[in-house]
Amino acid sequence: MEHPGVARAQASIDAFNSGDMDALRDFYADDVVWHVAGRHGLSGDYTGRADLMGYFRRVKEQTDGTLRLEPEAILASDRHTSTYVRVTGPATASRWTSRSPRR
Repeated sequence: MEHPGVARAQASIDAFNSGDMDALRDFYADDVVWHVAGRHGLSGDYTGRADLMGYFRRVKEQTDGTLRLEPEAILASDRHTSTYVRVTGPATASRWTSRSPRR
């Protein structure tokens, strides 16, 4: 039987990939803090749901909506869920392809 956290994580990935920002917003708390590593125009900390949604919109804009999350593994317990995704963006693949864990 699939853990509910796995289904929820997959639903958030599906919302991101389809560009459904209204559905995606519901997966994050009002006080979310999201850190984007690196030294580029999108790196830094995003605090709060509105700020995070702005980040997601900018990602979509800068990749011409081609950025996709492909889950490689979703691990869930009653306290935590972790997703391991392959991130690709065909329009800008050389800049946006990476493998990293996401919480």
